[in-house]
Amino acid sequence: MTQPLNNQADTAPAGKSLSAEGKIGLFLGIVAVVLAAVGFIPNWGRRVVAEFVVVLLLSSAIFWFEPQIKKFVKGIFPLLLIIILLTVSAELSYRLWYTPATTSPPPPINQPIGVARPGDEWDAWTSRMQNGIKKCVEDKSSPVAVVDVCIADAITKNGNYPKPDSSNSIDKLNADIRAGSVLMSIHEAFDLLDRKIGIKSNFLGDGLALPSDDQSYWKHRIPEYLVPQLLETNTDLWTWELPTTDSDRTLKDIIQAHPKNSLEGRNQKQFVENLERLISGPVDEPQVLVRVHRFPESLYKGSLGKPGSEQVFMLCLKDVYYMTFKEVAELSGHGKQNSNKSDRDRLWVWIYRPPERADVTVPTWGEIIKNIKNWVVK
Repeated sequence: MTQPLNNQADTAPAGKSLSAEGKIGLFLGIVAVVLAAVGFIPNWGRRVVAEFVVVLLLSSAIFWFEPQIKKFVKGIFPLLLIIILLTVSAELSYRLWYTPATTSPPPPINQPIGVARPGDEWDAWTSRMQNGIKKCVEDKSSPVAVVDVCIADAITKNGNYPKPDSSNSIDKLNADIRAGSVLMSIHEAFDLLDRKIGIKSNFLGDGLALPSDDQSYWKHRIPEYLVPQLLETNTDLWTWELPTTDSDRTLKDIIQAHPKNSLEGRNQKQFVENLERLISGPVDEPQVLVRVHRFPESLYKGSLGKPGSEQVFMLCLKDVYYMTFKEVAELSGHGKQNSNKSDRDRLWVWIYRPPERADVTVPTWGEIIKNIKNWVVK
């Protein structure tokens, strides 16, 4: 008698042919393995891919040996066996294949990239600076002058802020500016720097003047310098006072007129010729400096800077000689908005010939921290 067709599968040799599902599973598994091997799959998906590959391969094997499984296991047991095998294989594939990413964490907020110092070193320096300054203001009865000297001493004494290992100038600038930011965040230190040097909240400390009312640091800027506070009687300082209508005159034109104070026996022509000779020379160092400002005559106290200042910002005359007063005022940061102008304002121009190079300091944060004690104590 002819055997029923549905009994042929039971007598067929096991493992001789692959079912359609097995072929598909095996093909997909091989494709997934190849893709993972050549790196087309991102790291975050490796675990999923690994488990998927093992599942497909085991599914292919189960389909391959399906006739024999049916002989020994009946009912729900095949399903349980598959679930157990898939769970174990998934965990094994994760442990064998998956490698967590080991990328470095981003630098902390306000920590410049490139300084190459751990954050706790900056934290320790900040704490030393804060504690040193805090001690200066504990005694509320101390005179202001005594407190100023104490704060200046604390700043200079704790001036060894973390320096970069790199010789790159950007890394050095980052460290300088970060140290300055710490000082400006301490109220007592910032108040001292404002009164004694004229540092404002937008001061960068990179040696370049920041133009008025402009928060963009990338625009045209020129070097600035710090010099000691000078009185009008100083023989190396000359002062011009002009009406506000002269703001469009160039500095070259302004100094043709006789200054407010004495030329010490020199005639005007000789004085101008000497200045032009100095600023036209090949020397890059500032031979002659200039400062401009605008305020009422009643506020003028016969000095280069405001009363109480120990250092004053100036520009190199060579850089601005052919510019107008208005242009120089804007570049130096002393330009005024219309709301701050007064009918009583006057224009002020000071020319200074430093007798010694040591009197001129480039106003970087490193130089300010190093010299603030000497400036205040003196």
